[in-house]
Amino acid sequence: MTMTLKEKLIKKDELFQKIANLRIAADEEAANMAYADGGAFGQAKSAISDIEREIARLSHEIDILTGNAPLCTYNTISVYIPEELSEEEKAELLDELYKDKEAKSKEYVNRFARNRPKNYRPGHKQKYYIEEVSYKTAQAIKAEYPKGEFLWDPYIKRWYFNIFMFGGQKFDPPERHKKHMLDAQKNHLAHLWSAEIQKELAENPVDNRPKTFRVHGTTQPNIRK
Repeated sequence: MTMTLKEKLIKKDELFQKIANLRIAADEEAANMAYADGGAFGQAKSAISDIEREIARLSHEIDILTGNAPLCTYNTISVYIPEELSEEEKAELLDELYKDKEAKSKEYVNRFARNRPKNYRPGHKQKYYIEEVSYKTAQAIKAEYPKGEFLWDPYIKRWYFNIFMFGGQKFDPPERHKKHMLDAQKNHLAHLWSAEIQKELAENPVDNRPKTFRVHGTTQPNIRK
């Protein structure tokens, strides 16, 4: 409801009177602070702050009545409308995004490149043991791996594939070789058995037979397929 000029003047006088009364109250609180102890001092200071805030609110009401209040701009909302892009521009932006991601990924992967030797290869050698096969069969398989990936383990008397594996790689030999391979559990047992024998041979004199001989009577673990 719009106020008339007379109503505005009356309202303005009332506000000025309230402000005057509040200033008197603030002065009284300030005078009492000089004789107040710790708790009373804090209460008086808080009361003065409340009075000052109320005076500021009333002064703002007077500015509104007299038309001197600043325009409120902090509540304005601006809606962002993206510009339309052509298919070529979209493809170019996506290409830049993928190149940036690839560069960051490469930088992360190669973050330790300075500390690596020049012949560094990110992977490891993995052994895949096979069942007992004839000499002829073993030599036929060995001929198919001229780079030395098919080797003989003298400790447990078994042939095995010695494959260099990269992260996430899976060894998938042809079916004629896969049929001779041990399952995962027996392959792991063969690993442990070979390592145990090598450890005992290294730690004991030649004339002291390893524990694997004394306990089991043989180097052959139970890895028959």
